[in-house]
Amino acid sequence: MIKSFSRTKTLISKNMKTILIIVIGVLLWQSTDARQFTSNILEGASEFIEPDSNKEATIGEKIDSFFE
Repeated sequence: MIKSFSRTKTLISKNMKTILIIVIGVLLWQSTDARQFTSNILEGASEFIEPDSNKEATIGEKIDSFFE
């Protein structure tokens, strides 16, 4: 009984994650503002992570530039 409940719970959890990803994808696809916001956030994160060989910035400066 417990094994079948555990399997059902795992199956429902996997299905809900898939459905949630699909719903978020559809909402992002339909909303231009949401896509722009998401792209800005991802671009800011990539600029924060990317090593910058020309400029030696402290971690505080990098964090400040991320939130500008």
